[in-house]
Amino acid sequence: MRKQDAWGWKIAADTFLGGAGAGLYASSFLLGVVNVSAEEFLRYGLLLGPIILLVGLGLLFAELGRPTRITRSFANIRSSWMSAGGVIQGIFIICALGYSLPMFAPFSWLPWGTGGIGSLIGTIGLVAGILLLLYHGFLFGASRGIPLWSTPILQPLFLFVGLSTGLAALFLVGYGIGMEMPALKTIGNTTLVFLAVEGITLWAFLTVPSRRTYELSVMELKTPANLGIIGGMAIILPAVLLATIPPTGFIALGILAGLLILIGGFYLRHIIIKAGRYYSSRINMP
Repeated sequence: MRKQDAWGWKIAADTFLGGAGAGLYASSFLLGVVNVSAEEFLRYGLLLGPIILLVGLGLLFAELGRPTRITRSFANIRSSWMSAGGVIQGIFIICALGYSLPMFAPFSWLPWGTGGIGSLIGTIGLVAGILLLLYHGFLFGASRGIPLWSTPILQPLFLFVGLSTGLAALFLVGYGIGMEMPALKTIGNTTLVFLAVEGITLWAFLTVPSRRTYELSVMELKTPANLGIIGGMAIILPAVLLATIPPTGFIALGILAGLLILIGGFYLRHIIIKAGRYYSSRINMP
Protein backbone atom coordinates (compact mmCIF):
# COMPACT_ATOMS: atom_id res chain seq x y z
CA MET A 1 0.00 0.00 0.00
CA ARG A 2 1.15 3.54 -0.73
CA LYS A 3 0.54 6.86 0.99
CA GLN A 4 -0.97 9.77 -0.88
CA ASP A 5 0.20 13.32 -0.30
CA ALA A 6 -1.55 14.91 -3.27
CA TRP A 7 -4.12 16.90 -1.29
CA GLY A 8 -2.93 18.93 1.68
CA TRP A 9 -4.23 21.53 4.11
CA LYS A 10 -5.29 23.98 1.39
CA ILE A 11 -7.67 21.40 -0.03
CA ALA A 12 -8.94 20.69 3.48
CA ALA A 13 -9.48 24.43 3.99
CA ASP A 14 -11.27 24.70 0.65
CA THR A 15 -13.65 21.85 1.48
CA PHE A 16 -14.20 23.28 4.98
CA LEU A 17 -14.91 26.82 3.78
CA GLY A 18 -17.04 25.51 0.93
CA GLY A 19 -19.11 23.41 3.31
CA ALA A 20 -19.36 26.14 5.95
CA GLY A 21 -20.29 28.74 3.32
CA ALA A 22 -22.97 26.56 1.76
CA GLY A 23 -24.23 25.58 5.21
CA LEU A 24 -24.31 29.21 6.33
CA TYR A 25 -26.38 30.26 3.32
CA ALA A 26 -28.71 27.23 3.51
CA SER A 27 -29.36 27.63 7.24
CA SER A 28 -29.91 31.39 6.91
CA PHE A 29 -32.33 30.89 4.03
CA LEU A 30 -34.35 28.18 5.76
CA LEU A 31 -34.48 30.05 9.08
CA GLY A 32 -35.67 33.09 7.14
CA VAL A 33 -38.52 31.04 5.71
CA VAL A 34 -39.50 29.92 9.21
CA ASN A 35 -39.07 33.38 10.79
CA VAL A 36 -39.47 36.12 8.20
CA SER A 37 -39.08 38.83 10.86
CA ALA A 38 -35.44 37.78 11.34
CA GLU A 39 -34.55 38.59 7.71
CA GLU A 40 -32.82 41.82 8.77
CA PHE A 41 -30.24 39.76 10.66
CA LEU A 42 -30.17 36.67 8.45
CA ARG A 43 -29.23 38.69 5.36
CA TYR A 44 -25.66 38.83 6.68
CA GLY A 45 -25.48 35.04 6.76
CA LEU A 46 -26.95 34.88 3.25
CA LEU A 47 -24.25 37.24 1.95
CA LEU A 48 -21.31 35.75 3.86
CA GLY A 49 -22.08 32.21 2.66
CA PRO A 50 -20.88 32.69 -0.95
CA ILE A 51 -18.07 35.00 0.19
CA ILE A 52 -16.67 32.29 2.47
CA LEU A 53 -16.90 29.84 -0.43
CA LEU A 54 -14.94 32.25 -2.63
CA VAL A 55 -12.18 32.41 -0.01
CA GLY A 56 -11.98 28.63 -0.15
CA LEU A 57 -11.75 28.71 -3.94
CA GLY A 58 -8.86 31.15 -3.59
CA LEU A 59 -7.00 28.53 -1.56
CA LEU A 60 -7.85 25.94 -4.20
CA PHE A 61 -6.34 28.15 -6.90
CA ALA A 62 -3.22 28.53 -4.75
CA GLU A 63 -2.99 24.74 -4.44
CA LEU A 64 -3.31 24.32 -8.20
CA GLY A 65 -0.34 26.64 -8.69
CA ARG A 66 -1.68 27.94 -11.99
CA PRO A 67 -5.20 29.38 -11.71
CA THR A 68 -5.75 28.94 -15.45
CA ARG A 69 -5.88 25.18 -14.83
CA ILE A 70 -9.28 25.68 -13.21
CA THR A 71 -10.81 25.80 -16.71
CA ARG A 72 -10.09 22.09 -16.95
CA SER A 73 -12.67 21.56 -14.21
CA PHE A 74 -15.45 22.16 -16.75
CA ALA A 75 -14.04 19.84 -19.40
CA ASN A 76 -16.02 16.71 -18.54
CA ILE A 77 -19.19 17.54 -16.62
CA ARG A 78 -20.95 14.25 -17.33
CA SER A 79 -18.30 11.94 -15.90
CA SER A 80 -16.23 14.08 -13.51
CA TRP A 81 -17.41 15.17 -10.07
CA MET A 82 -14.85 17.97 -10.15
CA SER A 83 -16.40 19.33 -13.33
CA ALA A 84 -19.93 19.00 -11.93
CA GLY A 85 -18.76 20.67 -8.71
CA GLY A 86 -17.40 23.62 -10.66
CA VAL A 87 -20.81 24.15 -12.24
CA ILE A 88 -22.64 23.76 -8.92
CA GLN A 89 -20.31 26.22 -7.19
CA GLY A 90 -20.77 28.74 -10.00
CA ILE A 91 -24.56 28.49 -9.76
CA PHE A 92 -24.43 28.79 -5.98
CA ILE A 93 -22.21 31.88 -5.99
CA ILE A 94 -24.29 33.68 -8.63
CA CYS A 95 -27.67 32.84 -7.08
CA ALA A 96 -26.61 33.37 -3.45
CA LEU A 97 -25.15 36.78 -4.24
CA GLY A 98 -28.08 37.59 -6.51
CA TYR A 99 -30.53 36.86 -3.71
CA SER A 100 -28.67 38.51 -0.83
CA LEU A 101 -27.25 41.67 -2.39
CA PRO A 102 -30.65 43.42 -2.95
CA MET A 103 -31.17 43.24 0.82
CA PHE A 104 -28.43 45.85 1.27
CA ALA A 105 -28.93 49.53 0.46
CA PRO A 106 -26.06 49.89 -2.06
CA PHE A 107 -27.64 47.16 -4.19
CA SER A 108 -31.30 47.97 -3.66
CA TRP A 109 -31.46 49.13 -7.28
CA LEU A 110 -31.28 45.53 -8.53
CA PRO A 111 -34.65 44.98 -10.26
CA TRP A 112 -35.58 41.52 -8.96
CA GLY A 113 -35.50 42.26 -5.20
CA THR A 114 -36.15 39.38 -2.78
CA GLY A 115 -39.66 38.43 -3.87
CA GLY A 116 -40.89 36.81 -7.07
CA ILE A 117 -37.87 36.25 -9.30
CA GLY A 118 -35.58 37.10 -6.39
CA SER A 119 -37.16 34.36 -4.30
CA LEU A 120 -36.70 31.89 -7.17
CA ILE A 121 -33.02 32.88 -7.43
CA GLY A 122 -32.61 32.35 -3.69
CA THR A 123 -34.27 28.93 -3.85
CA ILE A 124 -31.98 27.84 -6.68
CA GLY A 125 -29.08 28.99 -4.52
CA LEU A 126 -30.44 26.86 -1.66
CA VAL A 127 -30.62 23.74 -3.84
CA ALA A 128 -27.11 24.40 -5.16
CA GLY A 129 -25.89 24.91 -1.59
CA ILE A 130 -27.27 21.56 -0.45
CA LEU A 131 -25.69 19.87 -3.48
CA LEU A 132 -22.40 21.51 -2.53
CA LEU A 133 -22.63 20.05 0.96
CA LEU A 134 -22.78 16.60 -0.66
CA TYR A 135 -20.37 17.37 -3.50
CA HIS A 136 -17.05 16.99 -1.68
CA GLY A 137 -18.11 13.57 -0.42
CA PHE A 138 -18.80 12.45 -3.99
CA LEU A 139 -15.57 14.07 -5.20
CA PHE A 140 -13.42 12.17 -2.71
CA GLY A 141 -15.52 9.04 -3.22
CA ALA A 142 -14.57 9.03 -6.91
CA SER A 143 -11.03 8.02 -5.83
CA ARG A 144 -11.90 4.32 -5.67
CA GLY A 145 -8.33 3.38 -4.87
CA ILE A 146 -8.56 5.10 -1.47
CA PRO A 147 -10.84 2.97 0.74
CA LEU A 148 -11.54 5.62 3.39
CA TRP A 149 -12.98 7.94 0.76
CA SER A 150 -15.04 5.36 -1.11
CA THR A 151 -17.49 4.65 1.73
CA PRO A 152 -21.06 5.94 1.08
CA ILE A 153 -21.15 7.34 4.62
CA LEU A 154 -18.75 10.12 3.60
CA GLN A 155 -21.45 12.08 1.74
CA PRO A 156 -23.93 12.40 4.64
CA LEU A 157 -21.04 13.06 7.03
CA PHE A 158 -19.87 16.04 4.95
CA LEU A 159 -23.49 17.17 4.62
CA PHE A 160 -24.09 17.38 8.37
CA VAL A 161 -20.62 18.74 9.15
CA GLY A 162 -21.31 21.52 6.65
CA LEU A 163 -24.70 22.31 8.14
CA SER A 164 -23.41 22.34 11.73
CA THR A 165 -20.41 24.53 10.87
CA GLY A 166 -22.68 26.83 8.86
CA LEU A 167 -25.04 27.18 11.81
CA ALA A 168 -22.07 27.79 14.13
CA ALA A 169 -20.91 30.57 11.81
CA LEU A 170 -24.44 31.99 11.74
CA PHE A 171 -24.54 32.00 15.53
CA LEU A 172 -21.28 33.95 15.70
CA VAL A 173 -22.44 36.36 12.98
CA GLY A 174 -25.74 36.84 14.81
CA TYR A 175 -23.97 37.66 18.03
CA GLY A 176 -21.65 40.09 16.25
CA ILE A 177 -24.48 42.07 14.66
CA GLY A 178 -26.63 42.11 17.80
CA MET A 179 -29.25 39.49 16.96
CA GLU A 180 -31.88 39.15 19.68
CA MET A 181 -31.54 36.32 22.18
CA PRO A 182 -34.66 34.34 21.08
CA ALA A 183 -33.29 34.16 17.54
CA LEU A 184 -29.86 33.11 18.79
CA LYS A 185 -31.50 30.46 20.94
CA THR A 186 -33.36 29.14 17.90
CA ILE A 187 -30.09 28.87 15.99
CA GLY A 188 -28.50 27.11 18.97
CA ASN A 189 -31.33 24.59 19.24
CA THR A 190 -31.19 23.89 15.50
CA THR A 191 -27.44 23.39 15.77
CA LEU A 192 -28.03 20.86 18.56
CA VAL A 193 -30.19 18.75 16.25
CA PHE A 194 -27.59 18.71 13.48
CA LEU A 195 -24.78 17.98 15.95
CA ALA A 196 -26.69 14.92 17.13
CA VAL A 197 -27.14 13.65 13.57
CA GLU A 198 -23.51 14.46 12.78
CA GLY A 199 -22.42 12.46 15.81
CA ILE A 200 -24.44 9.41 14.71
CA THR A 201 -23.05 9.68 11.18
CA LEU A 202 -19.48 10.03 12.46
CA TRP A 203 -19.95 6.98 14.68
CA ALA A 204 -21.12 4.97 11.66
CA PHE A 205 -18.18 6.27 9.61
CA LEU A 206 -15.73 5.04 12.24
CA THR A 207 -17.32 1.71 13.14
CA VAL A 208 -19.11 0.20 10.13
CA PRO A 209 -17.19 -2.98 9.18
CA SER A 210 -15.40 -2.83 5.85
CA ARG A 211 -12.30 -4.03 4.03
CA ARG A 212 -8.96 -4.36 5.79
CA THR A 213 -7.58 -1.37 3.88
CA TYR A 214 -10.48 0.75 5.17
CA GLU A 215 -9.77 -0.35 8.72
CA LEU A 216 -6.11 0.68 8.28
CA SER A 217 -7.17 4.09 6.98
CA VAL A 218 -9.67 4.75 9.76
CA MET A 219 -7.24 3.78 12.52
CA GLU A 220 -5.69 7.26 12.54
CA LEU A 221 -9.08 8.85 13.13
CA LYS A 222 -9.69 6.55 16.09
CA THR A 223 -6.64 7.54 18.14
CA PRO A 224 -7.59 9.05 21.54
CA ALA A 225 -6.35 12.50 20.52
CA ASN A 226 -8.31 12.58 17.26
CA LEU A 227 -11.46 11.15 18.82
CA GLY A 228 -11.20 13.78 21.52
CA ILE A 229 -11.12 16.53 18.91
CA ILE A 230 -13.60 15.32 16.27
CA GLY A 231 -15.99 13.75 18.76
CA GLY A 232 -15.51 15.44 22.11
CA MET A 233 -14.44 18.96 21.22
CA ALA A 234 -16.38 19.33 17.97
CA ILE A 235 -19.67 17.60 18.89
CA ILE A 236 -20.19 16.60 22.53
CA LEU A 237 -18.81 19.68 24.29
CA PRO A 238 -20.52 22.22 21.96
CA ALA A 239 -23.81 20.32 22.36
CA VAL A 240 -23.51 20.52 26.15
CA LEU A 241 -22.68 24.23 25.99
CA LEU A 242 -25.58 25.04 23.66
CA ALA A 243 -27.99 23.04 25.79
CA THR A 244 -26.78 24.94 28.88
CA ILE A 245 -27.49 28.44 27.53
CA PRO A 246 -30.41 29.82 29.58
CA PRO A 247 -33.24 31.64 27.80
CA THR A 248 -32.05 34.96 29.23
CA GLY A 249 -28.50 34.84 27.92
CA PHE A 250 -24.96 34.03 29.06
CA ILE A 251 -24.06 34.12 25.40
CA ALA A 252 -20.38 33.36 26.05
CA LEU A 253 -21.32 29.67 26.14
CA GLY A 254 -22.72 29.90 22.64
CA ILE A 255 -19.69 31.75 21.30
CA LEU A 256 -17.37 29.09 22.69
CA ALA A 257 -19.59 26.35 21.26
CA GLY A 258 -19.57 28.00 17.82
CA LEU A 259 -15.79 28.34 17.79
CA LEU A 260 -15.32 24.71 18.85
CA ILE A 261 -17.66 23.49 16.10
CA LEU A 262 -15.76 25.47 13.46
CA ILE A 263 -12.35 24.31 14.66
CA GLY A 264 -13.53 20.71 14.92
CA GLY A 265 -15.19 20.85 11.49
CA PHE A 266 -11.96 21.93 9.83
CA TYR A 267 -9.92 19.36 11.72
CA LEU A 268 -12.31 16.55 10.77
CA ARG A 269 -12.03 17.33 7.07
CA HIS A 270 -8.26 17.70 7.37
CA ILE A 271 -7.81 14.39 9.17
CA ILE A 272 -10.06 12.55 6.70
CA ILE A 273 -7.90 13.78 3.83
CA LYS A 274 -4.73 12.97 5.73
CA ALA A 275 -5.90 9.54 6.87
CA GLY A 276 -7.12 8.55 3.40
CA ARG A 277 -3.57 7.50 2.68
CA TYR A 278 -3.75 3.84 1.77
CA TYR A 279 -4.23 3.16 -1.90
CA SER A 280 -3.20 0.48 -4.33
CA SER A 281 -2.47 2.73 -7.31
CA ARG A 282 -1.74 6.35 -8.03
CA ILE A 283 -4.52 8.94 -7.75
CA ASN A 284 -5.75 10.19 -11.10
CA MET A 285 -6.70 13.80 -10.50
CA PRO A 286 -9.74 14.85 -12.55
